[in-house]
Amino acid sequence: MIQTETTALALSREIREKKRTVRETVQETLKKIHETDSSIGAFLTLRPEEELLEHADRIQQQIDDGTLNSPLAGVPVAVQRFSHAQGLPVRRGAIASPLPRGPVFTAQKRPGKRCALRGDGRVP
Repeated sequence: MIQTETTALALSREIREKKRTVRETVQETLKKIHETDSSIGAFLTLRPEEELLEHADRIQQQIDDGTLNSPLAGVPVAVQRFSHAQGLPVRRGAIASPLPRGPVFTAQKRPGKRCALRGDGRVP
């Protein structure tokens, strides 16, 4: 179980030392999000769990075979988008913000432009 005070580097070290897998880490992270986010409202959307777990398995394989050795490899990361990513809902404002929230809409890729973050490979 991921402890609240666990750092990203400590989590990554546990993955590299095979004390936990990337899949287990993602599953624990999703469980914590589902348990707590209804009262916090930090996440507008999550990628489908099956997609996240398949991605976790690919990352684990790359860690295991030595092709991925980033200090944070395998550590789940929440991304606050300030721009649009194709196919993902976008909302202006947050539940915790005193500013009025805008409508939800789904971003579309613009001709000649790559979608921010996910589309250009910085966030899978």
